[in-house]
Amino acid sequence: MARGIVCALAGGVCWGFSGTCAQLLMNDYGAPAEWITCVRMVIAAAFFLFLTAVRDWRDLVAVFRDRRSLVQIALFAVFGVLLTQMSYLNAIRYTSAGVGTTIEQIGLVLIMLYVCVRARRLPRVRE
Repeated sequence: MARGIVCALAGGVCWGFSGTCAQLLMNDYGAPAEWITCVRMVIAAAFFLFLTAVRDWRDLVAVFRDRRSLVQIALFAVFGVLLTQMSYLNAIRYTSAGVGTTIEQIGLVLIMLYVCVRARRLPRVRE
């Protein structure tokens, strides 16, 4: 439980720092959101591949042997991560890091409301 709390706090701090750095790069140095997104994703992919290879390289090799897993990972990378990152960084470009983060977090609420409307039910306490 303690490790989960620490990881959640560290993730929030890193997310906020990342948004602020992206705003600085775009506003002061003219870096395009597309470039920042690509750099962030390549660094994250290298980091996670390295951690997986160090932790259990057999699992990493197994993923590359399974064509279905590769397709699912690729689809999630494009539609789950790339588009989210592009939207987030473009929101920062046109507003600020704080507003971009707020808009992105509102997306979670909208998804919850959509699911509740589709299922014709009220949100649960946990939600």
